[in-house]
Amino acid sequence: MTYDENIDWENLVMKEAIGFNNSDLGQVQEVRGDNIITKTGGMDEEVYAIPRNLVEKFDGHRLLLRVTKEEAETLYKIKESYMNKQKDHKNDIASKDSDDGNVTSSSISSPTYEKSVKLGEFIGNALTSNWNSQKKPGKVYVKNRRIHHGEVGTSMGIADAFKDLSPAITGIISGIGKGLVKDDIADKHKWFTFKKKEEEEEDKT
Repeated sequence: MTYDENIDWENLVMKEAIGFNNSDLGQVQEVRGDNIITKTGGMDEEVYAIPRNLVEKFDGHRLLLRVTKEEAETLYKIKESYMNKQKDHKNDIASKDSDDGNVTSSSISSPTYEKSVKLGEFIGNALTSNWNSQKKPGKVYVKNRRIHHGEVGTSMGIADAFKDLSPAITGIISGIGKGLVKDDIADKHKWFTFKKKEEEEEDKT
């Protein structure tokens, strides 16, 4: 993902982060991957991991973000212990790679992605619950081959590999997939067998 080349991202540390309506989002602690880590001061310290694509501009003193205080609280707030844990994990990986003569970067799951996965799971659970509530739930066939929703859910899990590109969308897709897999786990032994409709009828007899 590309970002504003006019912003000196390394010069943002300890700069003031401001959201919509001049809301105080603290000071920038670091820029980590696709996220900007900010921390508020005072009695009630809060830590946020705000996606870099929400940056409006940097005027040299203040980082202006396209996010409200409420959105920061509900979507991007993380625990400081989580931030420190991820930093230690990143340092451990960097240290190991240095010993091996390699230099790599460690990516973390953003708060946006984690929340989107939960939303996706909720949607997946709602879909399967509604389907199972029918008196006689139907079965899905493609070219006369049985398709289990656990198979669909497993395939949707591939979205996890692209979470850095679009954490919100891939998180929802992965979450729905988890919901489908969880509901169909009892028939896991039947997944990807793609049996014909008549073959299933024979199995019943």
